[in-house]
Amino acid sequence: MGATDAWKLTARRPDVAIEAQWTGGSNHRYSTTRLACTGYGPPGRLQIRQIDQPRPGAGEVLIGVQATTVNRTDCAALRGKPWFARAVTGLTRPKHQVLGTEFAGRIEAVGADVTEPSVCDDVFGCSEATFGAHAEYLVVAASGPLATTPPGVALAEVAATTEGAHDALSCLDTVDVGSGAVVLVYGATGAIGTAAVQLLKHRGVTVTAVCDARGVDLAASLGADAVIDYTSEDFTQTDVRFDAVLDAVGKSTFARCRPLLKRGASYLTTDLGRRAQNLALIPLTRWIGDHRVRLPVPTNARATAASASSGRCTGPTATSSSTTTTWRPPTPTSPNSSTKSNAIPPASSGDSTLHRRW
Repeated sequence: MGATDAWKLTARRPDVAIEAQWTGGSNHRYSTTRLACTGYGPPGRLQIRQIDQPRPGAGEVLIGVQATTVNRTDCAALRGKPWFARAVTGLTRPKHQVLGTEFAGRIEAVGADVTEPSVCDDVFGCSEATFGAHAEYLVVAASGPLATTPPGVALAEVAATTEGAHDALSCLDTVDVGSGAVVLVYGATGAIGTAAVQLLKHRGVTVTAVCDARGVDLAASLGADAVIDYTSEDFTQTDVRFDAVLDAVGKSTFARCRPLLKRGASYLTTDLGRRAQNLALIPLTRWIGDHRVRLPVPTNARATAASASSGRCTGPTATSSSTTTTWRPPTPTSPNSSTKSNAIPPASSGDSTLHRRW
């Protein structure tokens, strides 16, 4: 890149969307900039690099990334933790050099055999298996965890909703909790927690949310029936017994939450726990005792994105513990549907993006 070409990259918190803006000239027409990870370690291992613009193959789409996030999956992948995960992610350096799992942007090109989405569609999704969202352009499978952005929702907002909702849905689908059930969500104002509260309320569940003082109003606005501020009250001292406890941040333990569980109820966690204790508790509680420990492997990402696009999660949602937005279900017909087509739009004088089918 030239001396005047640069990326403006800002990350306020690990779970908040980052802001990326190209400030270079038009000489990057056939290239793309990415934030590459050169090895395991601190953020200093990340370098801005320029490569040829990728092209979508059959069944794939090219997305111009306009918003992405830095979440705990990215942080763990950068540091190579837990250590045994390197058997999958790469022994000495990350297998996927470009991190980033959540994204939102516009379809720039589609490969052969792709009928949906179309060029110029605004989309969002999650690429947990391959990462790659920390770049100007991203190629993903059209049949993967990808959905059209609901009308009226900003790309920067919707980008931060996918992984948390994906993980929350994977957890909740492992237990039979529906109308009339009572569930406690520990860490109710994080990415997974905010999604879990809304999904549970959608199923008619009575929800007790646990968070710090800053998140009390947010948790209540998400629909929680009761909110406990753990900085001023010990949530384990409540008299309520629950059909499930979801530790959405992986900072509690089964031993601490077990007294809160009804007979046959489950403790759902999103983390291995201290010294990976949950890996041992999963098979142990399967055969011993009246309660189960579950650490679900996130699956069904396509359904998560589709349900979000269809407006399944309604009411307020959060992109961070300090910022709230309103989730608006889409109307049957987009306001711009009458003018939308796959035709290549005329490029503005300062736009060097390619809109075409390969």
